[in-house]
Amino acid sequence: MASNRIGTINNLEVGGTYDLLMIRTDGVYPEGKVTFAFHDIPMKITGLQKVVQTFLKILLTAKGSDPFYPQRGSEFPDLVVNANLLTDDATLLSDITSAIRDATIQTRSSLNINTADLSSTLDNVEVLGLDRIDEGVVIYLKAITLAGEFAAVAVPFPEFGLGT
Repeated sequence: MASNRIGTINNLEVGGTYDLLMIRTDGVYPEGKVTFAFHDIPMKITGLQKVVQTFLKILLTAKGSDPFYPQRGSEFPDLVVNANLLTDDATLLSDITSAIRDATIQTRSSLNINTADLSSTLDNVEVLGLDRIDEGVVIYLKAITLAGEFAAVAVPFPEFGLGT
């Protein structure tokens, strides 16, 4: 029997798949970072955590940077670099809301097909607020699944140390 192990410690059932937890936070804000990778101890992910992980991966991926899916991603990374210095609050909020809407649509098309698990599908992402800080921007979001579960997420995006 061939091994169909990818990031798991056991073989999958024939035809089986796992959605893997790929998010890890290292350190604390503002020096900390979020990484997307296969980590030492693989973990299966479902429900709200899967929805938020998928949404954040799409939101934080620059559109055109994935060679396999060049249309996947958003303009969010480009918007927040120097956003605390270059634009007014209304314009920044409008542009970021547009990027979030785009990431929401992509997340829905990725998760909301061929599944009966409403807790692992996205209904909506709401922008709760935006704070400019001296060296960055913090966006407050609320992700809601079709099952009605929700999570508030703060996306710190310090400008300090990012290239343009």
